[in-house]
Amino acid sequence: MTEQPDQPPEEQQEKDYSWKLRKEAQFWGEMARVRSKDGIPMTQDFSRATRYRVRRSSLGWGDYFQDPKLEALTPFGRARTRFVEMAKNTEGNRSLDLCCGAGWLALEQARGGKTVDAIDISEGEQEVAREYQATLDEKIPGQINWIVTDLNHFTTEPEQYDQVTAWDGLHHIEKIEHLCEQIESGLKPGGHLLICERVWGGDSPSVRARIGKYLEQFLWTFVPTPKPYTYGRKFRELFGTLSLFFKTKILRKTHVSKPWQIQDDGFCSPFEDMSGEEILRIVNDRFEVEKTESYGCFTEEILRSLYLPRFLRVPTILFLGWLDHLLIRTRLLEGKIAIVYARKRADK
Repeated sequence: MTEQPDQPPEEQQEKDYSWKLRKEAQFWGEMARVRSKDGIPMTQDFSRATRYRVRRSSLGWGDYFQDPKLEALTPFGRARTRFVEMAKNTEGNRSLDLCCGAGWLALEQARGGKTVDAIDISEGEQEVAREYQATLDEKIPGQINWIVTDLNHFTTEPEQYDQVTAWDGLHHIEKIEHLCEQIESGLKPGGHLLICERVWGGDSPSVRARIGKYLEQFLWTFVPTPKPYTYGRKFRELFGTLSLFFKTKILRKTHVSKPWQIQDDGFCSPFEDMSGEEILRIVNDRFEVEKTESYGCFTEEILRSLYLPRFLRVPTILFLGWLDHLLIRTRLLEGKIAIVYARKRADK
């Protein structure tokens, strides 16, 4: 039996990329179904989100606790509310919502009277959004146009949008420079760009960012969390992190990441952290940045996964949330989440 010749590298890369796109779409579609099973998630409707335990163990992920009223009292929750109000009330009514997911931000903008082009790679996640919004008993003054496409190859007509928004999705974009170029082209002069992104995905995080990362994992190991985040699993992960740190930082040995393997990846997003701190650099280069805010130096996962009775959970979350914010404001640590308010330069 003769062996089949290996595929040319270009064809293999294209095949791998297409597979990753399908997996990305499937992942977020299934995650949206699971999130909305027992309540209304904030990722689906910011205004009507309910307090409940989001159960994801069926997908191999840990549960977390959604408490909109409590989250609104934390620094990041207050920032999210300001972001939504800004997105709803900017001048102009044409908006582009990138990485729209289950449509929560597009829905809020439509409630503000805007016509929104909502774009995502996952048709399944958009389907969850459409099904939910069809059940609403309110009159939405604006309109949402759902578009499924790969943002790595997205193009737009020049100067057709008054505003572009993106919440927690651009770090999944591999060709972030190309996408920012299209955003700049699609915005009208003076148009708004509002983004919230994780920016720890760079190859060379700062010392303050690394300290925050290790502090978060250390505390995460010891606080009570729901299954499958058992103490045995968390201690194994902490030991692996410390071993890698000792090998690369103390012994100065080179660590080679394991190549992408389909059979070993589990149920996850294959495009997680494709972009990081370079998002801020590109936005600052291309747009007139009016304000940048930083959040979440060591508490992001802890705050939503803390497994305590509510009478203990409320004060603990408020204390940790404001301590996190204080460490960022005093520049002792660096936040992993950046909220940016920017505008297209009038001369562009």
